[in-house]
Amino acid sequence: MNFQEKLFHDTTYLRIKYPLPPYPCYHQGLYLEEYFCDYFIKNCMNKSYSRYYLPIFWTNIYLRNWIHNYKNPVIQCYLNTIPKNEKYFTVCQHDDAPLEKIDHLDIDVYSAGGNYINGIPIPLICAPIPEQYKNPLEKTMFCSFVGSNTHSVRAKMIEHLQNDADFFISSKEWKYQVNGSQFDFFVETTKKSIFTICARGYGKQSYRFYEAIQLGSIPVYIYDNESYLPFSSDIDYNSFAIVLNIEHIDRLKDILKSKTQSDIDEMLKNGKDVYEKYFTLDKLTKNIISKII
Repeated sequence: MNFQEKLFHDTTYLRIKYPLPPYPCYHQGLYLEEYFCDYFIKNCMNKSYSRYYLPIFWTNIYLRNWIHNYKNPVIQCYLNTIPKNEKYFTVCQHDDAPLEKIDHLDIDVYSAGGNYINGIPIPLICAPIPEQYKNPLEKTMFCSFVGSNTHSVRAKMIEHLQNDADFFISSKEWKYQVNGSQFDFFVETTKKSIFTICARGYGKQSYRFYEAIQLGSIPVYIYDNESYLPFSSDIDYNSFAIVLNIEHIDRLKDILKSKTQSDIDEMLKNGKDVYEKYFTLDKLTKNIISKII
């Protein structure tokens, strides 16, 4: 048994099944961490990389802890035992992962949520939206936001835009389960919108950014402090999205209004191209692996 195989063997109990109903509600199949692990097992176990993969399902364990209102120490106990002289990487979907102390390790954390301070940004994605939801609708809305008020960035954005007739804002408290009618409302509103606001929430990203692209709307990513953009050295985000610090929210309307129909058409086309190259589970997995060869 080589060292990578040993890591898989020793972390078997840290790869539990997803413990809740699907979120987002349309998701089917494996989640990000699960998908990456499955791909690695099938395609990478007999290859050598610059770092060893630490195959922990952080999100599934944290969600189970959340259900039972319990912080399970098993991950930390394991991390305290692995050799400190090796180099590692891991993949995390959960906003806060890893919560454990890992500064004793040489480890790269590929983080979709972004709350781990030293995380390497990757997309917060799941399975694609089913095709039956993607039929285009006439663009009758200029810009919209349908979502929960889960961060001060969203609160500031809502306060600034909610009384402007060019912006449709529908906000409520966050709930884990989104019923069918709520999802249908989000889908219809997004497909009718030229621009869709994808402000950061509790985590530094949101599924909405990638959903907007799939539904034929231009994402408007609003952040605080520093932006959290996956593969930013490879992707020109300005070619298909609006990226804005919340401190400049007063400029948003002018920026959006400056876009011509030709600009909009080009951005929508570019968004589809970038999505297929970087924002599917398969391409995300392959892009991460390319970074550790």
